[in-house]
Amino acid sequence: MPYFDPARPSYLENPYPALARLRREAPVAWIPTLQAWVVTAWDPLAEVLHDHASFSADPASAGGEFGARVRASRARIPLGGAPIMGNSDPPLHDLLRRRVNRWFTPAAVARLRADVERVASALLGDLPSDAPVDIMGSFAERLPVQVILHLLGVPASQQAAFRTACLAIMRARNEGAGNPEVVADAANAVERLDRVLREAPPDSLIGRLRGEAVPEELPPEHLLMLVVHLATAGNGPLALFIGNAVLALAANPEAAEALRQGSVSWVAALEELARFDTPTHVISRWAKAPVALAGRSVRPGDTVHLVLGAANRDPARFSEPDRLDFGRRPGRHAAFGLGVHFCLGANLARLEAEVALRLLLERFPDLRVLSVERLPSFQLRGPRRLVLAPPSSFVPVRP
Repeated sequence: MPYFDPARPSYLENPYPALARLRREAPVAWIPTLQAWVVTAWDPLAEVLHDHASFSADPASAGGEFGARVRASRARIPLGGAPIMGNSDPPLHDLLRRRVNRWFTPAAVARLRADVERVASALLGDLPSDAPVDIMGSFAERLPVQVILHLLGVPASQQAAFRTACLAIMRARNEGAGNPEVVADAANAVERLDRVLREAPPDSLIGRLRGEAVPEELPPEHLLMLVVHLATAGNGPLALFIGNAVLALAANPEAAEALRQGSVSWVAALEELARFDTPTHVISRWAKAPVALAGRSVRPGDTVHLVLGAANRDPARFSEPDRLDFGRRPGRHAAFGLGVHFCLGANLARLEAEVALRLLLERFPDLRVLSVERLPSFQLRGPRRLVLAPPSSFVPVRP
């Protein structure tokens, strides 16, 4: 299928025509250039996400030589044996999630609204009012980082170093043991983060996790990786969610005006914006054993890329899926995942996106996009840079 090339600039700009064709011709397709299966239709995608016996969220649990290589690499990196909640399977996934669920319930997240508004307003207040602004680097990327570190209880003076350490650990996890410098950076980061955990205020999220941890159920290295995951997992996708939403609203000014005037529900609008241009565009699973999927034979160790963005535009599930429609009848989409791996931070993401978009619509009444630079990624979709023109009549951000 030579027309399907995720590295092609036209695909990065608009992948949906190629994904629609792939869904029509082969909803579960083997793509040689990716050496993986690509799933673009709703039904087989949902099947994979609910079949934990056949498909794992962790490549180390894959069957065949592939899984063995991942396990061998992990054994040589710091925290390599510690599970990541988003990439673990039941029952371990459920144990980890139970430890933190109560901080991400709708009621718990609602109590954070004032904090999110304060952070967002301060970030926008630092932007120039009379010059073009890249809202990704100056606002969308910074908002989720500051909010989650505040929720974790990391003091402002330690946040930069804390985030650097978390990213060093995740880089080693993603790249494996092949780069000694990356492994050494991760080892140093583990030591620094371990001190942060020991010194965290007892009433902070980190402090409570540490105080409640039962070593037999949650060993120290597992607790540390859980904190790293919470600190890093949703920041990029949420920033891209905000960027994608701004682009969609700029291209659909009547929808933007409806939000400004309060004539449509923010709840419905956020769900539709997430469905329409899904930031976590692809998630992956790995086959544990031979399995049939939509008539195709998947082998142990095979990688299966699930294109959430394509499933969210499957016409078999969504009427006129390529149209942004805030009046669309409510229905489950896959932007936050499905099943046990439904995004832990979905409620927080919705709150942050609502606050961010409210303030951006207020600050930029005409919402004029000057330039867009796309993130060169198959897994994530959204702008790396998104430059907005200064408003024709500046509207100050609320304090």
